[in-house]
Amino acid sequence: SFNVDSEVKATCTSDGYVVYKCSVCGYSYKETTQKTGHDMDSGVVTTQPTCELAGTKTYTCKTCGYSETETIAAKGHSYATVYQKNDQSHWHECTVCGKRCDESVHSFDAGTLTTPATETSTGVKTYRCTVCGFEKTETVPMLEKQLGTITLKFGQGNYSAADTITVTVYFTKGNLNNLKVKFDGIDVNVSEVYRGDGLVILNISGCAGCTGDVMVEVSADDCETGYAYIRIDQ
Repeated sequence: SFNVDSEVKATCTSDGYVVYKCSVCGYSYKETTQKTGHDMDSGVVTTQPTCELAGTKTYTCKTCGYSETETIAAKGHSYATVYQKNDQSHWHECTVCGKRCDESVHSFDAGTLTTPATETSTGVKTYRCTVCGFEKTETVPMLEKQLGTITLKFGQGNYSAADTITVTVYFTKGNLNNLKVKFDGIDVNVSEVYRGDGLVILNISGCAGCTGDVMVEVSADDCETGYAYIRIDQ
């Protein structure tokens, strides 16, 4: 008749055994019990992955406490399709961590006159970035004089009878075709020396005989009020 003489329990990683001994003659033998192997839990994320850095998940044996880890891949960035922007640049931004990509300075269009200037108030010109739609504005100076008349003082101010007068006509609409200039209602000869970039420059010579206050009148075939003004320089 055999009885258990001694026993070592098997563990997760080591075999065990049982020694049986005959109660009559003392003969004994050993039986091996196989190791059980680890009984791992479902795991716990111990380090969360980020957009750029990998994370860690830890698994623990419910029997002996042994643990092992596995790497969780980085998530990668998730960039929004809509541009973020400030007054200098625009970029795509990760919706998770806020990292920027594709950042570049604004590329503005030629601008649109959103509020024309008048003789009594400044105007506004709006520029729009062709990439992200960011808008900036600049102030358009108040008009010096609507296209029409201006008074010169010959002999009393900066002009003399021998002066050549330069008339600069600024415009934001139309072409100012067939520009004409009159001194006190009389047509004078003018020569167009420059046209472009929203302005026309005319030279007026032969001012001999002009004295005192002279009314200078400038007209054009397609001038619209509020869109052109004149400035006369010596």
